[in-house]
Amino acid sequence: MYRSEINIKHSNRSHLYWGIDKATGEVVGIDDVRSRGLNCNCKCAACHGDFIARKGEKNKHHFAHQSNYECVYANEIAVYLFVKMVFASYHRIKKW
Repeated sequence: MYRSEINIKHSNRSHLYWGIDKATGEVVGIDDVRSRGLNCNCKCAACHGDFIARKGEKNKHHFAHQSNYECVYANEIAVYLFVKMVFASYHRIKKW
């Protein structure tokens, strides 16, 4: 198969479980988001595109890009930002 024949939309089959809360700028998990759809007020950690919270009853809860685009490293960047946030808070606690 040639690279031009690969459908980019389906090449990354992992779901997105973490996003950035637009109001606070903090990393949030899909289970921490109360609203569904665009009302979740979250964005992608990688491309900063708007997220839709898909919290149905059949499939596993996950985020999806509103633009139907899938970032390859969105999960990894969100986890990196979360770990960075945890270490920063630990450093502040340690100074006390």
